[in-house]
Amino acid sequence: MNFLQNNWNAVKPTRTYGVDTDVVAGGFLRPWNHDVEGMKSVCRALEALKPEIVIELGTFEGLGTMRMAAALQKTDKKVDFYTIDVGEAPVNSLGSPYGVPQKFDKNGELIYTTVPWEEFKNGRGTTQEGQGWGSWGTVMLNRDKRLQAGFGKVNLQFIQGFSYDVLPELLEKIGRWDFCFQDTLHYKEDIIKEWVLLKPYSRVGSVIVFDDMYRYSRGQGWVDWFNQNEPDWETRWSEFGHESLWAERIK
Repeated sequence: MNFLQNNWNAVKPTRTYGVDTDVVAGGFLRPWNHDVEGMKSVCRALEALKPEIVIELGTFEGLGTMRMAAALQKTDKKVDFYTIDVGEAPVNSLGSPYGVPQKFDKNGELIYTTVPWEEFKNGRGTTQEGQGWGSWGTVMLNRDKRLQAGFGKVNLQFIQGFSYDVLPELLEKIGRWDFCFQDTLHYKEDIIKEWVLLKPYSRVGSVIVFDDMYRYSRGQGWVDWFNQNEPDWETRWSEFGHESLWAERIK
């Protein structure tokens, strides 16, 4: 299909990223907004590609989800859009600056504990947890509102859970995916765990965007790994914004 080869100049970001001006994010620890230029690029690609089955890994506040759903609506096609995110966020993602020191087992492995976000969503939660998670309930509330908006023929479904846990059942049910926006974990070993689940359900013409590579040193080797190990995929590197890696299956 060579979608990227034929459309890259039309869809790629052309300037550095900036924050949203017409949507106020709910703030996780601090005010948060997605990469506007990068998301506009993704939306242009969706309008041109006209996918029927779309997966987003990493819903967070639903800002990008809302943008993508609106772009898909413009295609006037029936689209199944699945967006996945955890219901409980790992405490250890905060670290000691927020009063939640990391904990390790006897082998030195990081112990992941979780915050009961349902309690924060309903105005409850301990004082200690609240030091670092006071805005988490607001994030969830804003996400829920955005996901409940109507998008015409776009069947938007939120799936709660870790991607590793929910992807096998989802992929077996849907059989394939046409477009995927990967925005959960951003280091090579973590992305590989998702990729080995996603890859068998791709088809020639499937397009995936690996977001947030810039701040993670190109995924700590993920970009190089992908280019070296996936010869059936053609890639493009976005030099602006989050410097995403785009890939299309061509064989």
